Amino acid sequence: MTTIQVGLYFLLGAYILFSIFFCTLVLFSTFADSVFIRYLSSTHLGKPVVYHLQQVVEWLEGPKCGICLAQYWSTGDMAPRVMNCGHTYCGSCIEIFAEQKDGMVICPFCTRTHFCNTIHPLPFFSENHLLIILCSSLITVNLWKCQTCRKKYSSQDVSRTPRVYSTCGHTSCEACVESDFTQKKRVVCLTCEGRSGGITENWKPHVPINYAIRDLLKE
Repeated sequence: MTTIQVGLYFLLGAYILFSIFFCTLVLFSTFADSVFIRYLSSTHLGKPVVYHLQQVVEWLEGPKCGICLAQYWSTGDMAPRVMNCGHTYCGSCIEIFAEQKDGMVICPFCTRTHFCNTIHPLPFFSENHLLIILCSSLITVNLWKCQTCRKKYSSQDVSRTPRVYSTCGHTSCEACVESDFTQKKRVVCLTCEGRSGGITENWKPHVPINYAIRDLLKE
């Protein structure tokens, strides 16, 4: 058997394995609530298999806009944009809201009002950089860490809550943001060093919770 034949057999085998794996994912996502899946997830050996399959399926589907339910893109109008309240929506939906209300965008979740330019509203809302990375990365949100302290984000531990600088779109954990504010007495992004307002006594309104990331965390 020649080297070329061995290579062809190897590629054929890899293709077959990939096809089986892909079909398994499709079946799993289609019949996720079936009796078999529920039984498998209740067994000691099957639980980690079901968990990892869920992670892969969720990554393939990707994070979605809470308004139009379309999958986010890493660039363009479908890139995730964060509001001053901490909620994130796609640029396309924000443009529609701005046009309907003459430059006034009301968050559909918390009803906070945001003002912007009617013709070009997107520059008034920073991209949610961490969510963009998750949209184009194999790393799941549960493995993502704060770039300052290198500790994992958490939806249960308040100090590990992901906070987003709405003026630039970068994310840090609450403990790091609070520690930096205590030293400087002003809100400064730990990633790009951009300011989010002047001297203030309360940093939390300037660095809201990154709800899009927090809601993806599973613990």
